[in-house]
Amino acid sequence: MIMARSVLEVIITEKIQSPANEHGKDKTLNAKLRDAAKEGVISKRLGDLAATIKDVGNGSTHNIFEEISKDYADFILSFMDTLIEETYQEDGHLAKLASLSQQLKQVKAEKLSINSSN
Repeated sequence: MIMARSVLEVIITEKIQSPANEHGKDKTLNAKLRDAAKEGVISKRLGDLAATIKDVGNGSTHNIFEEISKDYADFILSFMDTLIEETYQEDGHLAKLASLSQQLKQVKAEKLSINSSN
């Protein structure tokens, strides 16, 4: 849980516009999560779930002997996959889709051009 919280903080810190507060100090993870949702880096819903991960990670720091069930660990890993998808991979997928759309338009235009000249 501690590692999931750490990864969460690294991702959010990297993606938001200003990870420092007005005094030049690092913002709290809660503040960073709010900023990430406001900036559209993550959805509000994902931000709310991320706050839960943060809280569990904080708790795990102070209670290292607390047992975590396999189901709960699977949920955390699934959440991290979703976070990575939304923050890093989604834009790449959308860019590829836009490129494919442009290629299809170009092929269509070329075929129409060939057919109209015949």
